[in-house]
Amino acid sequence: MKNRTGSTAQRLKEMPYEKRVCRLERYPPCLPTIHAEAQGTYDEAALGVSIEEEVAAMADAGVEVWIIDGTRGRGAPLFPSKMLPPVPDIDYSLIPRFLDLAHQRGILVLTYYPFIFTKPLVNLHPEWMIQMLDDGQPPIWNEGWFCWNSPYRDWLADYLIEELDYLDFDGFYFDDMNWGSHSDTGQRRTPGCCCPYCQDLYQRETGRALPTKVDLTAPDFKQYVNWRYGKFQEQFSIVVRRIREKYPDIVVDFNYYARAYGAPDVGWQTAHPLNPVHTDTHLFVETGLGNMSLSVPAKLCAAHGKGFGMLQFHTQALPECAAHNPPYPEPYSAAVCGLTAVAHGGGYINVSLQNTGQGEHIFYQDTLKTVYGELKKLRAYAWSDNLVPCDTVKYVALHVSQQTRDFGYHQAPDDFWKNLKGSHEMLRQSHLFTDYLYDDHITDARLSRYQVLFLSNNKCLSAGQAEAMRGFVARGGVLIATHETSLYDELGNRRDNFLLADVLGVDYQPPPQPPSAPNLDEQDELYQKAWYGQVMDYRESNIYVPQSDALRQTVGDLLCFGAPQSTVSLRPEGAQVQALCTKSTLSGGLKIPGRRPPLNYFDPDSEYDAGLPAVTVSTYGKGRAYYICGDVGAAFERNPLPQLKRFVAYLVGSAPPPIEVVAPKCIETHAWMRDEHTLIVYLLNNPAPFLPWDMPRWQRHLYFFIEELTPVHDVAVHLHHLAGRPVAVRRASLPWQNRTLDVTANPATGGATLIVPKVGLHEVLVVEI
Repeated sequence: MKNRTGSTAQRLKEMPYEKRVCRLERYPPCLPTIHAEAQGTYDEAALGVSIEEEVAAMADAGVEVWIIDGTRGRGAPLFPSKMLPPVPDIDYSLIPRFLDLAHQRGILVLTYYPFIFTKPLVNLHPEWMIQMLDDGQPPIWNEGWFCWNSPYRDWLADYLIEELDYLDFDGFYFDDMNWGSHSDTGQRRTPGCCCPYCQDLYQRETGRALPTKVDLTAPDFKQYVNWRYGKFQEQFSIVVRRIREKYPDIVVDFNYYARAYGAPDVGWQTAHPLNPVHTDTHLFVETGLGNMSLSVPAKLCAAHGKGFGMLQFHTQALPECAAHNPPYPEPYSAAVCGLTAVAHGGGYINVSLQNTGQGEHIFYQDTLKTVYGELKKLRAYAWSDNLVPCDTVKYVALHVSQQTRDFGYHQAPDDFWKNLKGSHEMLRQSHLFTDYLYDDHITDARLSRYQVLFLSNNKCLSAGQAEAMRGFVARGGVLIATHETSLYDELGNRRDNFLLADVLGVDYQPPPQPPSAPNLDEQDELYQKAWYGQVMDYRESNIYVPQSDALRQTVGDLLCFGAPQSTVSLRPEGAQVQALCTKSTLSGGLKIPGRRPPLNYFDPDSEYDAGLPAVTVSTYGKGRAYYICGDVGAAFERNPLPQLKRFVAYLVGSAPPPIEVVAPKCIETHAWMRDEHTLIVYLLNNPAPFLPWDMPRWQRHLYFFIEELTPVHDVAVHLHHLAGRPVAVRRASLPWQNRTLDVTANPATGGATLIVPKVGLHEVLVVEI
């Protein structure tokens, strides 16, 4: 069958998969992969790169995990399979030879497999194939996508076991993990499945007929959407369990599609929950596909509490000459992605530093070595001894809600991610330490670890979640809620009032009728299209009047931003609530006769306070709840105004932060406890700009890769408290600089201040307490 060098168990004992942060998805041209087939050869002599040279080069670069193909053309075996016709006319000794050499160098090797996509099976078992739901668009043809509720599930487990019988892989790297189409020919993504197997299973488990038409307003279809999430995890787990019955040490990693960029195929359609994934596997996400901060997918993955990876496609572009990067790419964009992953407890999967033919490694080997070297420096501080990511310093919890994404934003799915992007960026740029919490995390026990809970237009909340949030505030927590938070139940059914109205101290007031947009004449429309590319909707003009001197000192006489907004009233007398800001009589836009005076013609001596509540604070038990009428997350994504960011930081800061970092916004901060007596404060120099949502990916790679870094000097780190207790610092050091820092005591907080003299690419501050 197969030759062995050591075993997977031995290699994992030497270094567990979680700690192997330097990963590579690369299909060498000297192997008979689909990529080599596209080039027309896998002949070593034709490319001048032998298997020995290839393995030696990547081992020297620092690769610890390598993903290659064990099949070709979406499932055709590159081994003498008895279950499917093998690929003809290939040398079956090449992959075993590669595996033996890689294992000699201590490299784990995983085999890529497209989980639902097995083209050679189409003519053998067409009855197992996915049948698409009716989404109101023309039907597509099935290229070879199979349903895991059919006998395909058990067939696939047997086929993957057979692959391991012949080839000494250390695990599987699953792609094409969605429940629907995943086209090689450019067909649109369409969700499944309503095959006879699914219909029968759904009827038996729920007592209802499976709805075959997509309708996110229908109660039956919403229930089906939630059923799909559970069924994906159940059936995937069965495949993994079957494989591990024979190969118990096998590593399983899969492409997780509930990732943070706007696309119609990364919502409910995939069947991947935006909630903790209950599978005994690792997961990875593709980054660089949308204009999100890299720390968004990192925090989405870290919230699962399991090992993860961040895969990066591109850092630069030269489309005339290369499908991936041009030769000799700069290292910084790749390094920032990888370091972000490692700082959050994950690994880095590189496919971005390869040239078009994935041939001559001389084009990117040095860059890869530089990047991996930085990741290994950080790894020593990012993991605890018991193989779990270190516990983050708890301050802000940002609720990322599957039920709000699925049922609150179903008419405009991108708006969910835009809202998250805006809120995340305000917190990140303000150096406010933040974790993500999913719907299933909203419990008394989980919330009690945080000081602030941020609900960024979390429309859909259940009664149980609301009760946990009440308890959080009553015990002394700070809640910040915006716009339509809690106005809908967990299935998107609208309530008459906020479910959290008692905590927020305000009642929702629906407008008597939808307000109409101002009628603009032709000249006005031409003017706006010329300047903005569209006609503005001034109903989304939020102009607030701060009511306190402290707030005016932070944001000025007016706080202005553009976003959807709600109307509320203060609760009746007896409620402990007050308005921090009121709405203005002003409106945005051009000066139109007969309408309110616009902001363009603001007169500070005029009466411009309408007196209606815009931002409120309510005392509830021992805590406070802030409510903001406007959707500030969406607002900052549209227009990243520093004034709005300062305002949000002002509200968050009403709960004293455990750690305060004073630095430019290019410095990203993360902090965790290495052990009971060791605090790590991580500083990453990431000058990547805040990019428009709709900027094409290729433009970003052409113009916005990181070419050089400007060092940041004298970063102040104020240690105030940890879990409410003063921080007694015994010693503070910068190990990479071999430098001990002076500790300046802060009697007011019982903490201390440290100054980091210089941050180049990144720096680790080790604080012994």
